[in-house]
Amino acid sequence: MTVNMYFLLSGEHETLPKAELRAILEAERISYNVIKDLDQLILLSATCKVEDSIKIVNRAAMVKEAGILLKYYEIEDIGEIRDTIRDIDWNFLRKKSFAVRAKRVKEYFPSVKSDFLE
Repeated sequence: MTVNMYFLLSGEHETLPKAELRAILEAERISYNVIKDLDQLILLSATCKVEDSIKIVNRAAMVKEAGILLKYYEIEDIGEIRDTIRDIDWNFLRKKSFAVRAKRVKEYFPSVKSDFLE
């Protein structure tokens, strides 16, 4: 099964967190393609089970957070973000509770207020 995942990496070092993540993926024999590689954020498409993301996080010292990536878009306008979110099929959350959180990485997207997104 192909799963899109995100990994929020430690900002302590420029290359070590990414190298650690790659090494864990290879050790777990998870084939993957990088969707986007940013300073502290890696988005990837992997051939694995959703549960494998838990294995990765448990093994990694420099991965601060990981999860399933619902959609990926390169947009900064708040109106476009709102419109894009409306296109997602949210049925998998029916009768479940959830929370939306936005995290700023470094100084990216200064015009977008993260508390407004939540």
